[in-house]
Formats: sequence, structure tokens, C-alpha cells
Amino acid sequence: MTLIKTSGDHAFTQKRIASPLRCLALAMLARMMRGWRSRRDRRHLEAMPDFMLRDIGISRSDIDYVAAHGDTRRRTAPDF
Repeated sequence: MTLIKTSGDHAFTQKRIASPLRCLALAMLARMMRGWRSRRDRRHLEAMPDFMLRDIGISRSDIDYVAAHGDTRRRTAPDF
């Protein structure tokens, strides 16, 4: 008579289920962190006087875009 251990199968199933949940949790955490950084950057930029904003190459109207994307170059459609 032989004894078959199935404890490894159970661990594999738990790992297979936990992996997507872990990825989802990490993705949600990353999204929250991006939102926090964006709001923090927006507050810092809005507190700057206009001459300092001009020195770094942005205007007041660009603050939302720069805070969200971290870049002053707006993406446009390519010219053909």
C-alpha cells in the first residue's frame, strides 16, 4: 500500500489564487501612491510664485498636467 501526499497540491492551489490577489493589491497600492504624489506635487507647484514657475518652464495652466504626468511636453498626434 502506498501513501500519496497531496499537501503540495494544496500549496500550489493557494499560491495560484494568492498571486492574482497579490498583483491586484500591489496595483491598487501603486495607484494610490501615484495619486498622493500627484496631489503633493500640485500643492507644491501651486504654492510657487509665477517667476519660479517660468524658471522651470511651466505656467499656471500647466500645473495640473505636470502634476499628473511629470512632464511639461504635452503629447500630440504625430505630424505626417
